[in-house]
Amino acid sequence: MDTILYICLIPLALLLDKVFSELPTQYHPVAIMGLWATKVEKLARRLLLYIDKKNTHAINTKQIKKEHKSTQNNASNITNQEQSYMYSENKWILRFSGILAALVSVSPFILAPLFIIALINLSTFLAVEVREFLIFLVTLLCLYLCIAPHSLAKHALNVSKPLEKNDIIAARKAVSAIVGRSTKDLDSFGIARACVESVGENVTDSTLSSIFWASIGLILYSYAGGVFFVLLHRCFNTLDAMWGKRNEKYQYFGTFAARTDDVLNYLPARLSLLSIVIASYFTKKTMYKEALRVGYTYRYAHNSPNSAWSEAAFAGALGLKLGGPVSYESFSYKNVTHDNTVKNDLTTHNIAANSNIAQNSITNDNLAKNNIENGTISSDTAEKNNFSNDNIANADLIEKTLVINKLEVNYPYFGDGTLEANATHIRLAIKLMWNCVWVFSILSCIFIYILTF
Repeated sequence: MDTILYICLIPLALLLDKVFSELPTQYHPVAIMGLWATKVEKLARRLLLYIDKKNTHAINTKQIKKEHKSTQNNASNITNQEQSYMYSENKWILRFSGILAALVSVSPFILAPLFIIALINLSTFLAVEVREFLIFLVTLLCLYLCIAPHSLAKHALNVSKPLEKNDIIAARKAVSAIVGRSTKDLDSFGIARACVESVGENVTDSTLSSIFWASIGLILYSYAGGVFFVLLHRCFNTLDAMWGKRNEKYQYFGTFAARTDDVLNYLPARLSLLSIVIASYFTKKTMYKEALRVGYTYRYAHNSPNSAWSEAAFAGALGLKLGGPVSYESFSYKNVTHDNTVKNDLTTHNIAANSNIAQNSITNDNLAKNNIENGTISSDTAEKNNFSNDNIANADLIEKTLVINKLEVNYPYFGDGTLEANATHIRLAIKLMWNCVWVFSILSCIFIYILTF
């Protein structure tokens, strides 16, 4: 009986996502976790002052008011505000504080559902069948909250619709919600390619990895295992979206979160290639042989260890050439001493610090980012909820003036098809994504059945 219920969990979660999509941002547990993680980061950075006072100082970023065109909006302002965070010159101290912050951030959101399951198991006044049903519902709810294929499809459709009407301005605005690159100079082909790349990359993070780890947990430790592993992946995926940036602030602090996310996505990313190939066989106007050839050939054509496996397969299935040069709006800070003399330029803060920046843009992870950002640029730009000057009275103060730059990055191409993507390719990518999700789910259910029957 348990095996049948395990198998039912995945399709029921997908059905709930299809019918109800995601919860509103303000009520979504992932968004709440994002707020909690921000507070934990603030505390962890404050502790740096006590652990390594000699090498720790407070960085105060004083943003200058500047009109500019952002990636998310045609025009937005950077208002005058002062934001601060603690920074240590000792990279090992930063890494250690990042590990502690990550563990404290994820623990409540993993342990709370497990506590509920334990409480239900201890409720001996309830019939065994009732307890099992309640635990089933808790597990189903957790899995539903950790997947987001419907949201991914919805955002992609928001790009294809204006493209079909040749409304480039609206299409640029829509695609900017799911990619980190600058979209203001993209033509229709560039917009469509960026959207397909996002769908191809995010299908793994938003859904396949959650299904994979839920299946592993169910096989190993029943419902509690499914809840533990699916939440573990989603929490670290959220932290990677927040802290997994290779800039001065997060280069060492976010290492543990980013590497853990890479490890958790390692197997699902590689299994995604097989799922996309099978899905391509059942998706009209896509090429399953090319999906296999291009996906395998270009599987490492990305500086992320996982992203290219699914992106390259999508490129082959749709007959496209994806990747290539992209432009980002970047931000650098000039150090200003107390006598207002410029000391030196610091490392550029790039919005798209790594090629994974599009990752989770429209998945559950982005709920946390959007809830924190409250703006139109990115969490790199809107580094909110950090220390005020009152909290850093005991630290050396370095004031910084924000400078907005444009950064060109030459990523490699992957795929041998055309660069002239269009709205039709986006719609095909959405169909392929859904078919891939169902193929992966069926394979997972078969896997569960074989190992638990």
